[in-house]
Amino acid sequence: MVDSIQKGDIFLFEAPQESLLSRCIAALTNSTVSHTAVYCGENKIIEMGSTGIMENNISLVDDGQKTYVMRLNSHPDGSPIVTNAKKYLKQEVKYDYVSLFILCGLIIYREHHSTSKWQKVANFALRLGLKKLDELLNQQLNKSKKPVMMCSQLAYQSYLDSGKKYRIRFKQSLLEEQDQFSVNSGVRIVDQLEDIAKLDSLSNAEAQPVKVISNDKLAQKMLEAFEDEQAVNEQLDTATTWSPEVLKLAKEFLDTAEKWLEKINPDIPLESLFVTPADLLEHSSNLEKVAETGTKRNW
Repeated sequence: MVDSIQKGDIFLFEAPQESLLSRCIAALTNSTVSHTAVYCGENKIIEMGSTGIMENNISLVDDGQKTYVMRLNSHPDGSPIVTNAKKYLKQEVKYDYVSLFILCGLIIYREHHSTSKWQKVANFALRLGLKKLDELLNQQLNKSKKPVMMCSQLAYQSYLDSGKKYRIRFKQSLLEEQDQFSVNSGVRIVDQLEDIAKLDSLSNAEAQPVKVISNDKLAQKMLEAFEDEQAVNEQLDTATTWSPEVLKLAKEFLDTAEKWLEKINPDIPLESLFVTPADLLEHSSNLEKVAETGTKRNW
């Protein structure tokens, strides 16, 4: 198994049961994976942790966390990928809890029934997402803080920095998918946002204040709503509309996201800013799975 793994390979980890946020990312991306790392050789990986980017020693063992090993199907030399990943390690890139940003985006772009629970979850998530976007905008304007990345962005960027032949390409990114998640009785927030007359009619709507909650509590609420929706999907036969409050929050979220993208002026494909572990595992046209293993970190 170790012999089949090379420098520069992408490690994709299945979500551990004990992590609410990891399980949430996996569930909402219709996948089992929630975390990404770059293999550096000699049983070491570079990954984003809660405290920032780090290099960790690992053991590849059968009883470790289930891991999928991905590689470009052209099988290029992985040394440049590792060099670029270590560049971000030296820069002490911080983890910005962009997983929260992704979850907010998924609620907006994915199709979900606007059930009572999802209304509350979307409300919480959009409020937290707006707070995070404001922080990102201030960072960009001040340019005083260290750069931030999410785990799958680190892998994507390390490949992109290595040259044209290393660029990871996607058949269709998760947020662009429609058919796979389409439900006849589902109503997407973004569809309603495109109805200008409807937005105008909400201009005077009263929004109820909602207390901002922690990431873990949000993840728990998302999991509960997701599991409930899975259970009742077949029984739902009528569509309901999203509340004026959620629609207004979604509009504000999208407007703020647009401002953020304008400020950072990305020189990478837009979809890379929203790439998820599920995209790397299932939606790339030039990544292939070369191994499955178990991984344990040697702290």
